[in-house]
Amino acid sequence: MSLSGCVWQQQASTKDEIISQLVKETAYSPAVIKILYQRGITQAADITEFLNPKLTTLTSPFDLPDMAKAVERVMQAKAQGEKVAVFGDYDVDGITGTIVLLEALRKIGITAEYYIPHRHDEGYSLNAEAIHKLHAQGVAVLVTVDCGISKVSEVELANQLGITVIITDHHNPSAELPPAYAVVDPKLGDAVKVRDLSGVAVAFKFAWALYRSAGISGDSEIKEALDLVGLGTIADISPLVYENRILAAFGLRYLSDSRRPGIRALKEIAGVTDPVNAHAVSFFLAPRLNAAGRVAHAELAVELLLAQNETEAKERALALNRLNGERQALGSAVAEAADSQVKEVGDFLFLSGEGWHPGVIGIVASGLADKYSRPTILVAVENGQGKGSARGIPGFNLFGFLESAKELFQDFGGHENACGFTIASGQIRILESRLNAAFPQWAGENIFSPKIAVDAELTPEEISMSLAAEIALLEPFGNGNPPPVFLTRDLKLLEIRPVGKGDHVQVKLGSGERVMEGIGFGWGRKLKSLRVADIVDMLFHLEIDRFRNREKVRLRIVDMDKRG
Repeated sequence: MSLSGCVWQQQASTKDEIISQLVKETAYSPAVIKILYQRGITQAADITEFLNPKLTTLTSPFDLPDMAKAVERVMQAKAQGEKVAVFGDYDVDGITGTIVLLEALRKIGITAEYYIPHRHDEGYSLNAEAIHKLHAQGVAVLVTVDCGISKVSEVELANQLGITVIITDHHNPSAELPPAYAVVDPKLGDAVKVRDLSGVAVAFKFAWALYRSAGISGDSEIKEALDLVGLGTIADISPLVYENRILAAFGLRYLSDSRRPGIRALKEIAGVTDPVNAHAVSFFLAPRLNAAGRVAHAELAVELLLAQNETEAKERALALNRLNGERQALGSAVAEAADSQVKEVGDFLFLSGEGWHPGVIGIVASGLADKYSRPTILVAVENGQGKGSARGIPGFNLFGFLESAKELFQDFGGHENACGFTIASGQIRILESRLNAAFPQWAGENIFSPKIAVDAELTPEEISMSLAAEIALLEPFGNGNPPPVFLTRDLKLLEIRPVGKGDHVQVKLGSGERVMEGIGFGWGRKLKSLRVADIVDMLFHLEIDRFRNREKVRLRIVDMDKRG
């Protein structure tokens, strides 16, 4: 048994002659070719494209469903002087997408405003109260970002009031589409390379199409939006493959050199240095932006990113930082309360509580799903209503599972890995019973066994700076493109040294005359059972450690197994 308790799953072997031929055609190492081949990238041209992302390979925005129709209506609004509103979601994906589209509308000469609902008071996506407000303000065209695909009655209301609705979303559509003027959602099409675009990426495509239609043929406007596109795409945990990968890769470059005072202030308050990587976005930038919508109003995050000078940007970044501290405290309280309800672990976790803050239950559900390797559903109950957030595990279709009981929900949406819903409190136990009955038909084989996929086995001699540099070409890492996991056997532990407060550990490993350095973040306690001179098999990520202008190869520990 490995130290983590996970099963190591090695990939099926690939024929050596296939790998050798691809190595000749691309000039990349066998290890990198094997990784990409196993991930379904099997042609030399596709391998080269993956390792060298270029904006020029993005497909036309007009390839998305209903895009031409949507753009035509917005350009009509411009010609007739009609007011347009962008209705966004309150998470980072929605916030960044709202700004991308808002800036594009204003740059082509349209009077445009934005509206983001209050998570606690209004809930997710379009709602009747907001539509009436926008109608009173004279809005003629309403464009959603990262939401709206399931809002049939709300779009019907807008139609009755004379508001033209254009949906841009990336969530899974239900059987009945809202009666909008246009529905721009890549999941309604069959193009593989754009099917899993983030919400901000769909908004970016819309902005791009608008620039084209307005006769703005230069690329400066498009490139100026990429910092927000990369930020939202990575924060939303969208699969970093195909076009998402291109947008995330270029987005990180523009985040590292952003023209926006709000981005610069956010990086400073979060302690993020350039170049910005995906880890910094996920764990430092995105949580602060998300904190606004979770415990206050997402407007603050929007206004930060729209800030025009350093002074207002710093003030708003400080306010977001304070809200993030509040979000962390609320999350800890809910996590403790929810975890205390787990008496035994069944097929899935279904937990509810009065007084739980609805803005943090998604984060808590994600943590519990990771901890117990179970799909997790949390419901915050208040004033006779439950607000639910669910997170899945690999190999489990959470959206389909919950959709099987959709008639119990007042509102429902999401995708395979994450969902949200509202429900009358009297229906919560009924929902739990329905899901218990439905679970067997959605459960795959061995979904509860925590597993680590091993991409390739390396000999100590194959571990080198040049290979680490090639592995870096696979970045940015994230959902759909995880950092490769390598296995090396029969390593001798030469040194084990705790670092930090003992939570982390540095090791030296030997094989013959070769000595390598490794680090295990959060591995301080797990390695207490090992001693110097033990022989281990080790799983690791291969990295380049940069410190004080010096570079060296480093093995980041994923798991270990003591031999003998």
